[in-house]
Amino acid sequence: MSPDENSRRAAALRKMLAHAPEQGKNSILITHKPNIIDALGREWFDVKEGEASIFKPEGGKYQLVARVQMEDWPKLAVAIK
Repeated sequence: MSPDENSRRAAALRKMLAHAPEQGKNSILITHKPNIIDALGREWFDVKEGEASIFKPEGGKYQLVARVQMEDWPKLAVAIK
């Protein structure tokens, strides 16, 4: 992939993170580690397989709410019931 295409894709991911879904709904984006690092920066080098990063879109930007590890999903599922 060319550097220009890589930059375009990173910008597109950031735009999706900043886009608020319809009221009462959520958006789920599934991607790969290289795409996350390209879009969000090198501080995401430690993102793990199965990890969920939860963002809140605000005013055309996005704010990280939480990073949930794969091993924590069963605990969260029980807590929501």
